[in-house]
Amino acid sequence: MIEIRNFSFGYGNEKALDGINLKIEDGEFVLITGPSGCGKTTLARSLNGLVPNFYGGRLEGSVIVDGRDASKTSTKEMAKTVGMVFQDPESMFVSDDVEGEICFAPSCFGYGPDKLKRSVEKILKELGIEGLRKRSIHELSGGEKQKVAIASVLVVKPKVLVLDEPFSEIDHESAENLIAFLKKINREGVTIILIEQRTEKAECAQREIVLEKGKVVYDGPPKKNGRPMVKSAAKSGDILVMLDRVSFGYEKNIVFEKFSEEFKEGELVVLEGPNGSGKTTLLKLVMGLLKPVSGTINVGGLENPPVEKLAGEVGYVFQNPDNHLFAETVEEEVDFILKNTGKKENIDEILKKFKIENYKKAYPRYLSGGEKQRVALASILVARPKVLLLDEPTRGMDHELKRELGEYLTDYVGQGNLVVMATHDDFMASCATRRVRL
Repeated sequence: MIEIRNFSFGYGNEKALDGINLKIEDGEFVLITGPSGCGKTTLARSLNGLVPNFYGGRLEGSVIVDGRDASKTSTKEMAKTVGMVFQDPESMFVSDDVEGEICFAPSCFGYGPDKLKRSVEKILKELGIEGLRKRSIHELSGGEKQKVAIASVLVVKPKVLVLDEPFSEIDHESAENLIAFLKKINREGVTIILIEQRTEKAECAQREIVLEKGKVVYDGPPKKNGRPMVKSAAKSGDILVMLDRVSFGYEKNIVFEKFSEEFKEGELVVLEGPNGSGKTTLLKLVMGLLKPVSGTINVGGLENPPVEKLAGEVGYVFQNPDNHLFAETVEEEVDFILKNTGKKENIDEILKKFKIENYKKAYPRYLSGGEKQRVALASILVARPKVLLLDEPTRGMDHELKRELGEYLTDYVGQGNLVVMATHDDFMASCATRRVRL
């Protein structure tokens, strides 16, 4: 059983959690949701002792898991009971290849060779990732990395499984397979705590806990969430991006072979397809971060342009917002591209649009996952690029923020711009003027 007693925690002057009292029985399947920055991830970190043992701060109260105080128990010991899959899977990895990553935890826990082999074979099969076994982690797509992270935790069969936004980057088929697997292990007695904004994927939960500003504002049966709506986008115009017979691959793994496509101003194009199908690779090719083996990519009249030629006119928001963040404050982060392109825009306006004006002087990497995502978006959109490339832009966003982003992007393409977005989010896909399946 998990018992959280009068628990408060703050990273700085403000409390991320404030007076939390909860009991979670063995074998429960609990959904934890709420607006971005409400304390969901902090609560998850407290269950295995990462708060406060790794993420230091001010703590009051206690978190008791399976009879032990998580804050006073080593994280190694807590890991035997509580398995946690982080919002950013890359932060978990310690090995270069998939098999090594999945073997790491059971090896640390003293599994013998036979048990280790059986455990790894079983989890690879159950999550449908046998084909990734010998792959380098660095070559995987975001969704594939997420599945490997889940496997690396589940392989040791923890009593409590905590998943922070596990559906944010995986395709629909993988999401359905994961849901079925979670139901199965829950029936076998594993307590599951699921932190998720895509609540349509969490209908298997028996209980929903909603946080707001660090407090529990709802605890009861799962609620039904309405589908936010946005107006349709404008009609398309001139071609801004053209790919002509493009081929590209990573060593022996061919991603595109003589691939052709064109994207026009006024379009909001959604790239769909399973994990590893080439969505992120396509965005990086357009941005000039990758070079085609053959064929041509024309962006704004330039053929196969290097990335430095596209700065300010083509904006790319990475799948992992941490790849954007390097400045000391949010304000400096958003202002960086303006200083380097000479553009004059109102920073306060974009901060307000993405509801991060209160974090203007905050250190970006201390923000929640959803807040980091909005800072990354603001840091690119402030320059109003003609072509905007988005890779899973709604990670960590609640329904209202998704609706507002959908409206913003719809207006954006209506002004003659182009948005190309890779996403597994059904709502964002519904905003598209066109879908391209890879």
